[in-house]
Amino acid sequence: MSYKIPIYRPWVTDQDKKFVKDAIESGWISSIGKYIDLFEDEFCKFIGSKYSVSTNNGTSACHLALLSNGIGYGDEVIVPSSTFIACPNSVRYCGAEVVLADVDLLTWNISLESIKEKTTNRTKAVFLVHMLGNPCCEEIYDWCDDKGIICIEDACESIGASLNNKKTGSLGKCAAFSFFGNKNLTTGEGGMITTNDVNVFERAKYLRGQAQDSTYIHGDIGFNYRMTNIQAAIGYSQMLRIEEIICEKSRVFETYRKNLKSIVGQNNFKFQKTTKNSQHANWMFAVYSETTSNIKQDLHNEGIDTRPMFYPVNSMKPYKSNEIFKNAEDLSKNVFMLPSYPELQDKDIVKICNIVKKSNAKNV
Repeated sequence: MSYKIPIYRPWVTDQDKKFVKDAIESGWISSIGKYIDLFEDEFCKFIGSKYSVSTNNGTSACHLALLSNGIGYGDEVIVPSSTFIACPNSVRYCGAEVVLADVDLLTWNISLESIKEKTTNRTKAVFLVHMLGNPCCEEIYDWCDDKGIICIEDACESIGASLNNKKTGSLGKCAAFSFFGNKNLTTGEGGMITTNDVNVFERAKYLRGQAQDSTYIHGDIGFNYRMTNIQAAIGYSQMLRIEEIICEKSRVFETYRKNLKSIVGQNNFKFQKTTKNSQHANWMFAVYSETTSNIKQDLHNEGIDTRPMFYPVNSMKPYKSNEIFKNAEDLSKNVFMLPSYPELQDKDIVKICNIVKKSNAKNV
């Protein structure tokens, strides 16, 4: 159905269109053009990383991030059981083994206790997914560093988030971002790898372009994971107003919290807990309620879209197992996301919140 209020709507401005038009008229519409470098450089400055490599999507960025750190056959990579499927899939693309860990019931991020339980002498990396834009806790990075385990950030949902005043994307060995249409910054499709390690940077850039040593000479099995100049034109344009986008996303989240705080505790209704010493990216506003299905139906009846939480990875056919991830299963049943786009008006948020409150009250 066509929703009156969709779950997300990309914020595309006249400036974005102007830069795209410029890219088209330049004749450079594929993977070469001035906007590639401009976007990568501007993104580096924003994240606070030394290097960045643009890609055609977030999944490609995840895959290259792993490969560029030498992840391959015989290695194990720990992945949260509650995440988008691209994360474990990218591990499989490398020939490595996916080891699932449970998540924290308050922050919804991967649990350090579960990481410790799942670590073996074959554990080479942990994929740290900043769930819905909430940075993973500092203790995980410290523990992994002590154990010699590589921390790779899945920062696809966390553009603008920070931990101890450092942006996500600069916290681990490297990070992968997504610029899908519903992200804080979008290029339609697209992704980015950020790192401070020159070897990771050079390897990722090499593999991204078919591992080409010189024209039509290939030294390895590479990939065509390059971003187009048109995509980069949109990305660069949005980087020039990223603070405005983040400000509007913050307004959306604060309006939700203000209007829903009165029902916190009813039917265990609660918000995602922000990680200590962090700034949430305010990507998708989500709530936990034991009456989620009823609330979602009432919103649907009023033409308001919602989105469910990710289902546990081990419930998917390629990763099917009888292992129990109690918290991931709990979140998948009781968490849902509300419309969160930057142009969402306060009056519409109030309308959504009134429906949520009324629906929740019916089931107290």
